Amino acid sequence: MKIKQLTFSLIGTIFRIVVVIVLALFIYKAGLKAYDFGYRIFAEEPMSVEPGRDVDVTITQGKSVMDIGKMLQEKGLIKDAQLFYVQEKLSSHKGKIQPGTYTLNTSMSTEDMMKIMAANAPEDGEESDNTEDTSAAENTSEQPIDPATVDMPIDDAPAENAAPAAEEGATE
Repeated sequence: MKIKQLTFSLIGTIFRIVVVIVLALFIYKAGLKAYDFGYRIFAEEPMSVEPGRDVDVTITQGKSVMDIGKMLQEKGLIKDAQLFYVQEKLSSHKGKIQPGTYTLNTSMSTEDMMKIMAANAPEDGEESDNTEDTSAAENTSEQPIDPATVDMPIDDAPAENAAPAAEEGATE
């Protein structure tokens, strides 16, 4: 009876060791994949070196970022549509990709492609989105304006408004 118990104990211990080893290998491989994906989000290399080849891409109204990524992957411009999706969500071009026809190159980075697709207005000539974006960017780089003195002529501006405006600028 003791030999039977010893055998089952030994088999149970070996089984536990195998489970721990398999689990450790799984965690290790999952960690490698997660690290690789995370690294590629910010450091993905272009598909080819200069000069590459030009590819025409047409983005229609209503296409999702994942659909655009799948199309770019099918045309050989990127390696992974899911990676493109995450890169777009984390980039400054989030939600700014415009419908239109673009000539992209296999030697371009994903960031360069997004910049081109986000900077151009739709083919129908709407430029209102781009003019709003550039004016907003210009306003953020300027110094803040005191709202109390904006609509008033300089002659009529009371002297009391100068002190609070200076204090406001100091606290910001």
